[in-house]
Amino acid sequence: MIVSTTMRLHATRSGGFGFPRGMRTLHRDHQRQVQLSKALKLLKGLQTQMVVFQRQLGPAKGPAQPNAPGEAGSSS
Repeated sequence: MIVSTTMRLHATRSGGFGFPRGMRTLHRDHQRQVQLSKALKLLKGLQTQMVVFQRQLGPAKGPAQPNAPGEAGSSS
């Protein structure tokens, strides 16, 4: 009887069995922070790969936008 009442009281206070509301929010925030950290690490890795690729490729040759009006060196 006491266990049943205690479990019902806990379920009522927390909105369900498991973590109390504040703890669930902290847990969710932590999960999102970990996800963000992983995403930032992946982006940093991709940025590093792009820099290496661009160094290997060398400077661009020719006009970047050949059909753009007012391009340097054009006679308009």
